[in-house]
Amino acid sequence: MKRWIVGAASGTLLAVAGLGAASVAASDPVQAQAESRVTLHVEGMHCATCPIAVRVAVSRLPGVREVTVSLEQARAVVAYDPAQVTPARIVQAIEEAGYHARVEN
Repeated sequence: MKRWIVGAASGTLLAVAGLGAASVAASDPVQAQAESRVTLHVEGMHCATCPIAVRVAVSRLPGVREVTVSLEQARAVVAYDPAQVTPARIVQAIEEAGYHARVEN
């Protein structure tokens, strides 16, 4: 008997049979989605809640899969689907939240 488990964070499917697990073939549309990463320099964060505000603003965008924000490094790293969102739109969301952002080289 197989049971299907959906990974909450990644949206991947696993087929569980017996003692082991095997991932679904790469031709599966869930697995085939492209992912890109962008690192942004974020200015204006000055307290412990600022990174949370940045993370929430960015994570609300369609296509954003993961957001990590560091107050100490003034940096945000965003994993996203380039078919749904662009780095420019991510910067715009951060600026709408009240901070300044730019893509790092």
